Amino acid sequence: MNQDIDGIKNSNCVFIIAQGRSGSTLLLRLLNSVDGYNICGENYNAISSLSYFYQALVKTQKQSPKNQHRFCTYEELSSRDVTYKDYSGFEWYNVYDIKLLEDRLASLIYEMFNPPNSKFRVWGFKEIRIGGGNAYFVNFSWNLDFLKNLFPKAKFIFNTRNLGDLLKSGWWKEQPERSKKILENQYNLFMEYNYKNPEYTYHMTYKDIVNCTDNLKNMYSDFLLEPFDESQYKDVMNR
Repeated sequence: MNQDIDGIKNSNCVFIIAQGRSGSTLLLRLLNSVDGYNICGENYNAISSLSYFYQALVKTQKQSPKNQHRFCTYEELSSRDVTYKDYSGFEWYNVYDIKLLEDRLASLIYEMFNPPNSKFRVWGFKEIRIGGGNAYFVNFSWNLDFLKNLFPKAKFIFNTRNLGDLLKSGWWKEQPERSKKILENQYNLFMEYNYKNPEYTYHMTYKDIVNCTDNLKNMYSDFLLEPFDESQYKDVMNR
């Protein structure tokens, strides 16, 4: 493990949550031009599987038959003085510790994106498979809340693009009606989460990126608290 668990959970991380074909790769390159940044590419929303795993165990701990039986503890199960007939909650017996689980998940995710002995100041990844209509898009807020719970300093940048332009780009144009529904749903989820959590989310657009707008510059200065370097911007955009 690269750091102690407190250092891991308090590390600085940025996650780009984007619509496909919205310029998220350009945004990733811009962020990685900042000294000490390591924002990785897509992972097919693998984080959602960990989120579901975590949420299932949390839900199990909150659930009991008829909501009247507490969990059987390891000590009770191990006691020779306790038998099944004495305790009706044995069917809900588990020994996993949610706090320990959170620590292990935080370590796993951190080490996925931070190679041994790396010295990045800020880490993260971009993902386009969150917030749409397919199976791996469901429970949008779960995925982001999961990351925010594990990494309290996490920041999310939502990257979008004009719907009409998206529907003419890449795979979206293959099934325009279906694509329109997915993209509209995704955009609405982005904006709702952004509205509810302005202190750690930021909205960017494709036009902001390619036109170097004030919104792009403010993302650096006001949201990420990093200087905007125009020469670095031009270097990335001209590649």
